Amino acid sequence: NLPYGKYQVKVSFIGYQTLIDYIEPGKNYTFKIKPTIEEISEVVVTGQLKPETKDKSIYNVQVLNSLQIQNKAANNLGELLTNELNINVSNTGVLGTSIQMQGLSGEHIKILIDGVPVIGRQNGGIDLGQLNLQDIDHVEIVEGPMSVVYGSNALAGAVHV
Repeated sequence: NLPYGKYQVKVSFIGYQTLIDYIEPGKNYTFKIKPTIEEISEVVVTGQLKPETKDKSIYNVQVLNSLQIQNKAANNLGELLTNELNINVSNTGVLGTSIQMQGLSGEHIKILIDGVPVIGRQNGGIDLGQLNLQDIDHVEIVEGPMSVVYGSNALAGAVHV
């Protein structure tokens, strides 16, 4: 650096806005760069050939993101799905929390966690009170006959956690 004059400095980093400023010799500088915020369209995972945005999906998919899960203050999957449309959640003392979707009982609903089916059905249904929501990013509810895509037990739809 030459000991006199002004110099232009350009500071950039991936994920941050580029900062262009001038410096002079003999002075101390602190540069603060701001992160860039980019909106990413919502993508749902379905049995289609490639990932599609929610509005282009051929299935009726409802997504509950982490903010909605947090705002509902639900501790388990049964509490989260209590007020959703076309879903009836009931609690019994013996079998726990059961679900009905579009009038069909829990034995016709496929529940998946990270794409892996949940096992342990009691009387045809899965106790949703046992599925904790502590580290859940989002929940996808796919309504309609999904047996072709997800296999048996998906006649009413599927719930992806």
